[in-house]
Amino acid sequence: ARQQVCVCYINFIYLAFFFLDVNLTVQFAKLESECGFASAHALYENILISFPDRIDIWMVYIDILIKENNIHQARNIIQRAISLKLPIKKMKSLYSKWLNLEEKFGNEDDVKRVKEAAFQYINNVSSILTV
Repeated sequence: ARQQVCVCYINFIYLAFFFLDVNLTVQFAKLESECGFASAHALYENILISFPDRIDIWMVYIDILIKENNIHQARNIIQRAISLKLPIKKMKSLYSKWLNLEEKFGNEDDVKRVKEAAFQYINNVSSILTV
């Protein structure tokens, strides 16, 4: 029954995604994820491609991957987000999320790597701001 509901609304959701409200699409992707549908990941990927600056969506997707115990993919998504040129405040949130992930699921080397990457980012931003 859940699968039928998802299939029935898929066209509506894609229309909503492109023309109405990305938040509605995010809610649908959450529902699909809770139902165990792999298509939720495709929805998140499409949303992130279209709205790469939406840090809230990156965070929700990362949380879902962690909840699914897909730690490797969560790391990949965080690193992909960090590679974007986002405002400092958003980058701080991403580095914090990454550090929390590695503290919980990684080892000492993973934590050290995140701290070094964050330090490098701070140095890069500082050098740009002082020029």
